[in-house]
Amino acid sequence: MTRWCRWFYTPMVAVAVVFMVFLTNPASSQPQTNLLIQACSQANVTNTRDFYSNLNQTFGTIRSQLSNNTYFATVELTRNSEPVYVMAQCRKYMSTRDCLGCFDFAASSIRSCAAANGARAVLDGCFLRYESNSFYTDASTPGNQGLCGNRTSSQQSVFETAMDGLLSNLSIATPKLNGFYAAATTSVVGTNTSTTYAIAQCAETLTPSGCRNCLQVAYNNVKSCATNVIDGRAVDSGCFMRYSGTPFFRNNQTIDITPFLQDGSSGNKGATIGGVVGGIGVLIILLM
Repeated sequence: MTRWCRWFYTPMVAVAVVFMVFLTNPASSQPQTNLLIQACSQANVTNTRDFYSNLNQTFGTIRSQLSNNTYFATVELTRNSEPVYVMAQCRKYMSTRDCLGCFDFAASSIRSCAAANGARAVLDGCFLRYESNSFYTDASTPGNQGLCGNRTSSQQSVFETAMDGLLSNLSIATPKLNGFYAAATTSVVGTNTSTTYAIAQCAETLTPSGCRNCLQVAYNNVKSCATNVIDGRAVDSGCFMRYSGTPFFRNNQTIDITPFLQDGSSGNKGATIGGVVGGIGVLIILLM
């Protein structure tokens, strides 16, 4: 089993990542290459020649799959003494071009782990991980955490109430959706035009229960951010959540969330969720 160093693998990276998370405007970042988390395995490969050959080939195959409007891909090579398993995922509100740009940034960044036999990078727009053994069913693992921004609202208490309900509903609805992805908005009660935005996403190799459990941990990690700030993220091995008081996806990428809340919700019945295929908003009408 791969042994991981702490999430921020050097003090210098820790400072750089925190700086980007807190100071970058998430609404204006395209293709959303804000590096949130990077980690490297503490163990190195034995045969670097075989390892780099496998890593380069798997990265190339992953990129080819993502270029075909696929937002999730896994590839493995086990032909020699240095097997490589790779997973990549983009947020489905992104265009294919931005997805590829985010993947390229992540691939370049993760190579700073050199000959480590495992590494991961989580960005606002995408996720990339490789290891020497299969990890495709990993859901919530040690190292999961919430990342809070630094922007505040003049009506933080009502924003917190709206966002808490929205995030809770996403954690319920997303595991029931094909592709384990949802983007959502809801109005903030007591304001004229204020809207909150959020997404939830799981690795498509998880089971619905694995996705649900991972998002529950993510929700618990990020909900406290909304007490003080209007932007936050939750990162884990198998899932991702993000919220903001500023739009980072289009309004036409939403559907009604209510039919997916049959297990109970936090009362935020007006929320909407959405998915994207190939960068085009998809409207789904459910007849109950």
